Amino acid sequence: MAALPVVLPSGSVLIYGPGSTTSSTGITAFPENQFNFGSISQVYDGCSLATAGDLVMWKTTDVQSKLVYSGWPYLLIDVEKIKLAEEIPL
Repeated sequence: MAALPVVLPSGSVLIYGPGSTTSSTGITAFPENQFNFGSISQVYDGCSLATAGDLVMWKTTDVQSKLVYSGWPYLLIDVEKIKLAEEIPL
């Protein structure tokens, strides 16, 4: 995965990949609810709500744009549209 050569506007995050209805910890969102899980790739400077690498859930209808860079897919969403962040058990 390559970082996009962009500066994100205030309040935006990039999610790596198209997302999945099943999280990395095994949480499953019902497909009819239109929620996906994925990993944050980049955040705007000064973001205190999320960091790169966070595993998060968002509503698929909140995606502002789908992007591809160097063959890798990304989703652009507003950080405030993130519904939850997973905690990875140690």
